[in-house]
Order: sequence, then C-alpha cells, then structure tokens
Amino acid sequence: TGRLYKYSEAQDTRDAVDPRAQIEDLGDDPVKSSKYGIANLKSIVPHILEWSRTGEKGQTYEDASRLYYAVIYQWNNYLYHVLANIGGIYIENTVVGDGMKTYTFVEKKKQKEALQFLLDEVLTYPEWLFSTEAGEYTYLLKNTPLGVQENAPVQVLKNEQAYILWDLLSNNRLVRMLENEFVHGKDAFTAVELMDALHKHIFGVTERG
Repeated sequence: TGRLYKYSEAQDTRDAVDPRAQIEDLGDDPVKSSKYGIANLKSIVPHILEWSRTGEKGQTYEDASRLYYAVIYQWNNYLYHVLANIGGIYIENTVVGDGMKTYTFVEKKKQKEALQFLLDEVLTYPEWLFSTEAGEYTYLLKNTPLGVQENAPVQVLKNEQAYILWDLLSNNRLVRMLENEFVHGKDAFTAVELMDALHKHIFGVTERG
C-alpha cells in the first residue's frame, strides 16, 4: 500500500522504549490487557497437574513442570509489556513535512497505572502463582548449558522481582524520565515520584513497625 510502518523498530524486551511495539502485545491498554492475561493464567494454574497427566504408568511430573514454567514465562511477558510504559516514549517513523512529532512521552497517568500494576503483581507475593499444588510435586525444570536444572518456585520469583526492579531503575529509563521532567515539568511522571512510590511500597511494612 506504500504506507510506512507506524511504530518504532524491534526492541529489547527488557529496555523497550515505545510500549506500543512489543512482542506478543495486544491492544492499546497494556495494564488492562495484562490483567486479562493474568486472569487466564489464574484459571490454568489450579489444573496444571490434571492437564499434564497422560495416564501412562510411571509418568513423572516433568510435563507438569514444563507447563508450570510456561505459565510463569507468560506472566513475565505481561510484566514487561507494562514496564515499558514507565519512562516510555512513543516513537513515530516521521518524514520531513508530515507535521507529526517523532517523540512523545507516555502520559503521566499511564505511567503511574503501570507502576501500580507492577507493585500489585510482582513487587509483592503473587500467591496464586507461587503457592500452588504443582509446587508440592515438582520444581521448575529449566534447560541450561549445564543440562536440565531444577528451580524452586520461590527462587524463580526472587529472580523475577530482581530483574523487574533492576530494569525499572535502569539508567536509560531514569534518563528518559529526567528528560520528560525537564521538558514537561509537573505534567511528567518523575524519577522522584517513581522512587517515592517504590520506597513506600517496599518498606511500608517495615515503617509501620
């Protein structure tokens, strides 16, 4: 048709800049679509052992383990779909004279909603995903260069939380937020607001005694 592709180029999952152009992402509201996705995963988790059972004599829990890991992997995708909104920039493939802005920062409201989603879904304890019947029968199997290794579900959660927190506070993201504040002032979701919200959530229990 001769039309230019509207959004930015392929991006690294952990440091996506334009939240509209991500792998396996659907819709124009990542928080809403991710909540739908998580609701679907919540309907799968209680049936992992049942749905992986073949009836074969001597069957191990390997299939259950791989299904369990697949659910966690998909949950992780939803987290990163939302994360990209924080410090995000809409990037258009513009040409001279088309009157379009190349760079537009994600709206403050969307960034705050994205942060609250992460506080609620991963920077907490997702009991629905990590206190499961499947976890009583199988650990999570992962292929590594050293062969297949077992991972305890809680250890996987700690890794997920560490990655999200690390990527949330990456230099690139914070620099984009500082640029947004410099350009738009109080209309921007600032790095200080991000830090304050994280501190209040993570240390809330401690500060309340």
